[in-house]
Amino acid sequence: MPMALQPDRVRQRRRALHLSQEQLAELTGVNQPQISRWELGENDITGATLTALAQALGTTSDWLLGLSESPFQWVASETTLDSLEYELVTALRIVKPSHRHILLVLARELADLD
Repeated sequence: MPMALQPDRVRQRRRALHLSQEQLAELTGVNQPQISRWELGENDITGATLTALAQALGTTSDWLLGLSESPFQWVASETTLDSLEYELVTALRIVKPSHRHILLVLARELADLD
């Protein structure tokens, strides 16, 4: 059953994560023109693709559909994170697992500079 996305929210999250439409398409398993159509409000989305899109954007399906005002679903272990920390965790979650170690090494090196 197709559902209507909030096009501005898709674009907003993609840009906040510094993803191109091509990168988001790869993470979501669709082609770049489909991302463009969603951002223009020209196409609806189905369940499995909505789940993939929400995961790639580090947000909730409800927020993408306009059913929630907050793009984040806070769980008990994440309530102590400030907004920047949460953005970092969100960005980390969409990085390929093989590249996550590189980010960890960089973060540790930055921490050692302080």
